[in-house]
Amino acid sequence: TAASENEVTGIIGESVLLACDLISSTAIDTARLRFYWQDKSNKVLYSFNKGEENQHQDILYTNRIKAFGAEMSSGNISIKLSQVTLQDNQNTYLAFATLFDENARFLTPSVTVNETNMNVTCSTQGGYPKPTVTWTIHDVLWAQKRTLDPHEVQTNFTLDPESGLYTVWSQVNSTENQTVTCHIFNPVLKETVSNTAVVGLSQSIHTDPTGDVQEGLSAGLIGVIISILITFIFGVIYFVFKYCHGARGGATGASRVATGASGVATGASGVATGASGVATGDSRVATGASRVATGASRVATGASRVATGASRVATGDDEELSILMGSTTSQPQDNGSVDQVDGATVTNANGAAANRAEGVTEPVDDTVNMQLD
Repeated sequence: TAASENEVTGIIGESVLLACDLISSTAIDTARLRFYWQDKSNKVLYSFNKGEENQHQDILYTNRIKAFGAEMSSGNISIKLSQVTLQDNQNTYLAFATLFDENARFLTPSVTVNETNMNVTCSTQGGYPKPTVTWTIHDVLWAQKRTLDPHEVQTNFTLDPESGLYTVWSQVNSTENQTVTCHIFNPVLKETVSNTAVVGLSQSIHTDPTGDVQEGLSAGLIGVIISILITFIFGVIYFVFKYCHGARGGATGASRVATGASGVATGASGVATGASGVATGDSRVATGASRVATGASRVATGASRVATGASRVATGDDEELSILMGSTTSQPQDNGSVDQVDGATVTNANGAAANRAEGVTEPVDDTVNMQLD
């Protein structure tokens, strides 16, 4: 308040009010307030220093001064002088007040994880004024980051009466596969100190010094791999069956093509299984990635066998193939042009008759059994 001078009248033996008010648009933090009253001889009637009273009070005024502590935050620094004496007559009393704009940096917070209770605790100290505490949580598997609402956070502030500095304690609940960051903001310094904790992540996921998450294999990358493999599978199957259409003697080759295609499908299933392990929130991303790798290997094996089947088809025109259904009887023909096998007509590679002696031809086992590892 601006300096002003008022005359008051007192009665000997009674009390008199020495009034003074500070003008402030906001509540005054008494931890930053310092004021004192003194007389014209510089004797201190009353002193208030960040909560401490009468550190330098003169003995002349001991037990005679009362302040209004509950009203100081609203600017009332008046005092009441009791037991007025003749010595108090014609005296001048002055009030001096200072509002300190002090600040102190908070230490980098300590963040600890309790995986039994699934909560994360943040603590720091040594700062001033009272800070703002916020928490951010990054869900790694779903690539989602958000700031927690105040009702999701438990926070306590403690002011040390001796140092005038704050200690902060804050706690939030958490789940697996998260990175949790605690932020302490000093409103005077406009400064934030932070620290990050990792909750239940597999070794394939880690954080860098800034708290950002780096992942060995993301769900997006897995989706791209699956799309490429599916496109490749259908392309190979289309090419092989188109090539096989109309080829003679291609039964064995087509069988191998079908077996190879089955291997490709099995590989694709392995890829889908691996991707499912990641997409459904499997806490061990490394396991999902391993399944994807195994599925991709099976796709490669199946594709190789498709190629083998296609090669067999390509050489089918140069081989004499026999279709045997149960037991087959061949009868000689006059022109030797065709054989009748259980109602089916078979010609050899040169279009000439396949002449055989009478009797029963032994079945030929030309089946290739494939099993994907």
